[in-house]
Amino acid sequence: MATNFPIRFVSFNMHGYNQSKDYLSSLCSNYDIVFVQEHLLLPSELNLLTACAPKFVLFGSSALSSCISRGLMRGRPYGGVAILVRSEMALKCQLVCCSDRYVIVKWRDALLVCVYMPCKGTTNYEDSYRDTIADITAVIHDNVHRWLICGGDLNLDFAFSGPMHDVYLNLLAALSYS
Repeated sequence: MATNFPIRFVSFNMHGYNQSKDYLSSLCSNYDIVFVQEHLLLPSELNLLTACAPKFVLFGSSALSSCISRGLMRGRPYGGVAILVRSEMALKCQLVCCSDRYVIVKWRDALLVCVYMPCKGTTNYEDSYRDTIADITAVIHDNVHRWLICGGDLNLDFAFSGPMHDVYLNLLAALSYS
């Protein structure tokens, strides 16, 4: 039996809220669920995402929480993930897990996963990448679902093989989605 899935999804790496808020607003007028990465907002500023998407409910986090807790922020901000869900659909949503690098929401019988994976310049890049994949895999296995819908920035070039490429392929095999 074929399944009709009329929900419209999009994934968007903002590279910073200020430069992309207008485009995010445009996406929200054309899609039902928007996966957002790299909004670069402080925890107290997350409401800005819903300001440009007033008919959406936000499930997300700031990657800057740990920086703020250590005192003065230094250097370029990074990260932050969110899933914006159209308000009428959000009634069927439940936040499963939220961290600096990913957010997972259950919507009906689907798991929605938005991820911002570490890039090569990150301290302990390979360990951080593997740990994030392991954490997401554990959450997926612990939650009953029929559909798995992933969006985000994998920071991975599929044109070149490498250790993180193999980690990702192993994830797909472990989830039986390869």
